[in-house]
Amino acid sequence: MPHSLPPLRIILVRHGQTDHNKAGIIQGQTDIPLNDEGRRQARDCGKKIREVLAGFGDSVGADLDFSDSVGDTDRDSNSNRLSTPTAAPTTDWNPKNPFNGPISAVYTSDLKRCVETTDILLATAGIDTKAARTPLLRERYMGELENKPAVEGRQRCRDENRHWDSFGESNTHMVERLSKQWDTIVSRGLEERQGTVLVVTHGGCITRFTNYLVNELQPEPFALSSLISVDSLRSPQNTSFTVFDIDRNTFQGTLQVFADIAHLDGVEKRVSNPDEYVPGRW
Repeated sequence: MPHSLPPLRIILVRHGQTDHNKAGIIQGQTDIPLNDEGRRQARDCGKKIREVLAGFGDSVGADLDFSDSVGDTDRDSNSNRLSTPTAAPTTDWNPKNPFNGPISAVYTSDLKRCVETTDILLATAGIDTKAARTPLLRERYMGELENKPAVEGRQRCRDENRHWDSFGESNTHMVERLSKQWDTIVSRGLEERQGTVLVVTHGGCITRFTNYLVNELQPEPFALSSLISVDSLRSPQNTSFTVFDIDRNTFQGTLQVFADIAHLDGVEKRVSNPDEYVPGRW
């Protein structure tokens, strides 16, 4: 009996901690490496991935194989839509098992803190692949505020009656470049029948783009799972998982979880991110 096709799952991972993160200093696109705690977080992240992927066999580069299912899947000639889906049924989000299949592709911001996080977690997970590095996944450029303490930046905003986002790159431009990379990730994922895609990027990017997908995307925003609320979509912890599913038939997206840190041992969640504007706070 045919089953529904499992969704394309995209997992956004925030980079590990840096000294700037720890000290509350604005980074933006300043190229800061991980500190020792950040490397430990990346290893913990990799251990979780290794543990979960042990149940899938080959852990990377493998696409979903539906050829032995009843009624092989074909593409509608007039669209990218998959017709007659026939694969294993989708499972609900489980923080102990965040993947719905092998990791098919990995993308990362080209800034050091993301590249190092990616390298460590892939090596720890035993995944022998080279992540695609791109400047499109960089944090928002913060202009004159970069390398300044966040408290100083907030005070300057108050003194000059300026909005946090008026410094450096606009939020609109950041969303445009993130959308360009997102479209590439999604289109390749659907075309190549990828199972799970890892994307290592930055806290401000994850917060702003998640809010865009959930609140602003046209013609239809992403749905929210019952585990989260719109008010919780801010300040993701270092190396947290934010998980999106995209239905291969309808293209409807769902945000399954935001900033999950179940894989981290003995960490205290930070409630703020110096590179991120939180409405009503600054």
